[in-house]
Amino acid sequence: MRLVRNPSYKHSKEVLERFDRLKAYIYYKDHTQYHGEDIEKIMKIASFARREFKFKADTIRWYTKVLIDDYEEKQKQYSKFYREDSVEADSFNFGVFEYYSLRDVDEDDPILREDYLMVLQEYERNKKRLPDIFTFKNIAELSNSIENLAQEGLIVSDKTLDVFFEIDGWFISMPHTTDASCFLGKQTSWCTARTVSQNLFLSYVARENENIILFYVIKIDGNPLTNPNDKLSVGFVDCKPDFRDREMTVNAANQPINKDRFISIVGEDKYEKMIEAMAKKCNIVGGKHPAKKEMERLVQNRELFREKLCTFKSKKNKDEFLIQAAKYKKVSSGVATEILLSTSRGKDPEFNHELFRDLASNSKFTEEEAVEIIENYEELSTINFFLFIKNKNLSKNSMMHIIKQQSRYVYALGANQSISGDVVRAIIDYYKADNKHTIDMLILNLSENQSINEEVIEEVLEYIHTLKKSEVISLVARIKRTTHRGVENSKLLEAIYTGE
Repeated sequence: MRLVRNPSYKHSKEVLERFDRLKAYIYYKDHTQYHGEDIEKIMKIASFARREFKFKADTIRWYTKVLIDDYEEKQKQYSKFYREDSVEADSFNFGVFEYYSLRDVDEDDPILREDYLMVLQEYERNKKRLPDIFTFKNIAELSNSIENLAQEGLIVSDKTLDVFFEIDGWFISMPHTTDASCFLGKQTSWCTARTVSQNLFLSYVARENENIILFYVIKIDGNPLTNPNDKLSVGFVDCKPDFRDREMTVNAANQPINKDRFISIVGEDKYEKMIEAMAKKCNIVGGKHPAKKEMERLVQNRELFREKLCTFKSKKNKDEFLIQAAKYKKVSSGVATEILLSTSRGKDPEFNHELFRDLASNSKFTEEEAVEIIENYEELSTINFFLFIKNKNLSKNSMMHIIKQQSRYVYALGANQSISGDVVRAIIDYYKADNKHTIDMLILNLSENQSINEEVIEEVLEYIHTLKKSEVISLVARIKRTTHRGVENSKLLEAIYTGE
């Protein structure tokens, strides 16, 4: 082990006890070789992988080993390239030594999640088809081995590869599609080049709120497996190179590349010409990546959007496309409907349904689209359907359709700002005979809804008057106990008290 080797370093009794309990999940087991902050960090990282991802002990042990080894190696590399007397002011140098210390990495850091944890998830799914994890020296080797499991060769057009510049044994391309990125990114550990695990190409180039273009700078006869600097990714933001971004501007091993290092790799004579060529390409496309331009068109046309969904061979890449499309503010109601009906039903832990909150609750669905969603509600995740029901733009007819579908979530209509007395009466009429629980839940939601009108209150009071005194007391107590926002100013509760 090459860590601190400090036998005199003292850890507290509590730290040592926790470390001892976690030894089965940590590769380097000599606590004297960790600084105080480092030992805390490695325990948090191991615990997080165990708790959130349910990885096996061997997988987590290997994870802690390569993580420490990788960050040690990065420290060495950057101590070589970054000297106080030679670092340019505009270079990527701020906090470089601190950043590449283990103690400064969060256990759920985006880089760890994308570059390590997502790969380990695929290893766990495919471990019977792969060698023992300890045969791999680093995460890049493991990632490449997983990618080799993909049976179908990638076939992409020259247009989508978009090789636009060549100089002295190097070429530069601007991949248009995820498949093109995968083809050009072979033998790298880039999250934008994955074919088996989730590919994040679109999460960079198709962001609605940023204009990002990824260029791949590739040595024609190079081998990125033996020399990671033979294949580089360079990120441009608003038509300017970003050498400070540790995720976009990297070599094949995902090691960040600053301006000085880029020059040392390609040569100073080629650097200016390469940057000039990439900047010119940015200006030609108006600063927007073709994938973003395509997304802007697709989110406005449901038929085109549906056709695009059919082109994805990988479910994970399809989900990533849906995630990025859902972030667009100008998405049409028809496309919003398509997105909601295309989600993964909450079965995939990597699929973030929180991204669809605004999409489900604020989109102005036509009545026809609303009915389509209602009739296919089992295709939706629970959270998406809840949010859809609370959509203030739902018509009264749509709400009535939800009631007729006898959805078990109909009570959520009580939280809808547009709910009417007619809708409340219909719910009570449908459920008072067989399912009083639904009505109780409806009233609970209404008690938190500050937008209800007198008509709604009257319909609830009419129902309350059919109950026994003990049932009313029990209902009020439940509202007070269950409500999330408090009921001190509840118009409905005040009316119930007054009615008594």
